Amino acid sequence: MAAVLCLAIALSGCAAAPVPPPNPTDAEIDSIMVARVESMAASDTEAHPEVWNAITFGRFIANEEAPAVLGECMGAFGVTTVQIGTNGSMSWTDSAGDGFVETVISACQFAYPSDYSREWVQTDAQLEYLYNYVTNFLVPCLSAAGYESEEPPTRRAFMETARHDLWAWSPYNSIDFARTPRWTLTIQDGPTEMEYSMLQNRCPYGPEPMSP
Repeated sequence: MAAVLCLAIALSGCAAAPVPPPNPTDAEIDSIMVARVESMAASDTEAHPEVWNAITFGRFIANEEAPAVLGECMGAFGVTTVQIGTNGSMSWTDSAGDGFVETVISACQFAYPSDYSREWVQTDAQLEYLYNYVTNFLVPCLSAAGYESEEPPTRRAFMETARHDLWAWSPYNSIDFARTPRWTLTIQDGPTEMEYSMLQNRCPYGPEPMSP
């Protein structure tokens, strides 16, 4: 990986690959999640701000806890029509049709996110490092392999989206493999599983030991 990351250091002599920032501590994760909820309350584009102003980050929850924990959270806003499954599924009715139920669902999910999302919480330093990796190495690497992605977002947009969604933009997710010139003249609709694995080995999705 060190040799790979050297490509991202523009003509620096490749003396040493940059060291990834450390993973966040439990306290840092809690602080990031608190700020994530507060940013929704501070937004002037969110519907029903009274809901977001009443929400704070609680904790990460296991799937089997979702019906009880999320149900209690939603019930505090008078929303009792949501059916919550332990597999993450939800169904509901919104007779008012004003988006209030959807807002309450979203707010409660922000307050009590699934515990699997914990590993996607990253510090600003990690996101900066990841953005540099994606733009300086991953996009050019995929292009050299014959796969053109969308134009990367700006650094600010990349970080804001990653904080909000707990998911960072990747060129892999913007490539229509079936429509790339490499495959349009063949009977294949994209790379095989083996070829895709080889591509990911050549152009890793994220820098070790980080994941976008």
